[in-house]
Amino acid sequence: MTEKTITPAEWLEINSLLLSLGDETSINRYSSILLERMSRLVRYSCGHLFFHQMHKQIPLNYYDLEISEQTFISYNSYYKGLDDIRRLTFNQASPIKSTRVMDYNRWKNTEYFTDFLAPNNFYFLCGVDIIYSEHLMATLTLIREKGEYDFDDKDLLILKNLSPHFAIHLANFFGLKKYQLWTDNFALTTRECDIVELLTQGATNKKIADQLFISVNTVKKHLHNIYEKCEVNSKSQLISRLSNNL
Repeated sequence: MTEKTITPAEWLEINSLLLSLGDETSINRYSSILLERMSRLVRYSCGHLFFHQMHKQIPLNYYDLEISEQTFISYNSYYKGLDDIRRLTFNQASPIKSTRVMDYNRWKNTEYFTDFLAPNNFYFLCGVDIIYSEHLMATLTLIREKGEYDFDDKDLLILKNLSPHFAIHLANFFGLKKYQLWTDNFALTTRECDIVELLTQGATNKKIADQLFISVNTVKKHLHNIYEKCEVNSKSQLISRLSNNL
């Protein structure tokens, strides 16, 4: 089989996309441009960019192209728990496609496929987790309908080359450089930094647990360790201490 390579014309389009995104100061426009311009490099019917944690610059935790709000509500309220692809590939830096990780003969008989994917005409899926310094920020998912061609190795290669640049852009939006300061000054782990960041945005323990896909008890254990490392006794003291060290 011939090895897939990115053509000079595709490299020009990649560079043009990254230049456009690098100049953006609005996460709304950034997300819209990314989704719209990606179709010039990887053809798809619909897609979405999902953010894995809250941030003051993000009014919604996802941006989509040709996917209804009701579809997201349905997924988040029920079908997310049945999503085998998410379970198998969550928080992995390498791009994936559904036909590479799922046995379609079996998968097409599952509740998730028959009751969610098929009615929405979601058949071929391709995506990549956008990760900066071990911090999962977002997932980009592209979808093709049944009857279209599957995503191929060229599509995965393009996503592989783009995702590190997307990670740097989003890290700037999210202010993740302060994570390094928290790590250097207080020896906080990446997960502990995630929790502190959500605390500074006013999130409750329950909201933190939901955003990070962990239990409330796990959040409490992390907070206990964070308090000890930062030598504080409350959330308000913690936020004040860390703010003074930025």
